[in-house]
Amino acid sequence: MKTKTFLIVLLLTGIFWSCERQCILPKEEIGTGEIIANAKINTANKHLSDISQEEAGKCIQSEAQNIDNLQVGFDDGVHYQAIDFSKYSVLEKEIRAGGCSAVCERNVSKDTKNKKIVYTITVHQCGKCKMMIMNWNWVLVPKIPEDYTIEYKVLKK
Repeated sequence: MKTKTFLIVLLLTGIFWSCERQCILPKEEIGTGEIIANAKINTANKHLSDISQEEAGKCIQSEAQNIDNLQVGFDDGVHYQAIDFSKYSVLEKEIRAGGCSAVCERNVSKDTKNKKIVYTITVHQCGKCKMMIMNWNWVLVPKIPEDYTIEYKVLKK
């Protein structure tokens, strides 16, 4: 009897141990730190998926630099308007992730002592799908002074 119970427990443990664990993603956040929380960035350009912009990152400080025709909405994306580059800057860092789903957490920190902005994107990925997920990670921040440097960090979990 003890042998049967032991074998059943061993079998059930093996079954439950081998099952793929459910992946739980954190809630997608608009951002933390210096990011303007209620701002949503959008573009009228539909060609962006054809343009490779995977690079160190971008800081858009003026309308002349706004080649993607970005606009901002402060009402959950119902209405969009031109970005006032005298008040704001836009940071962008394209990421590509694999899996069935991915969530990006964004944080922008300002180091006034070293005149530096750090834009950190933490990518949480789930699943083993072969699908490629791309995200531009545009965020609106208060105007960045011209003499500041910008560091872009991408962390994958």
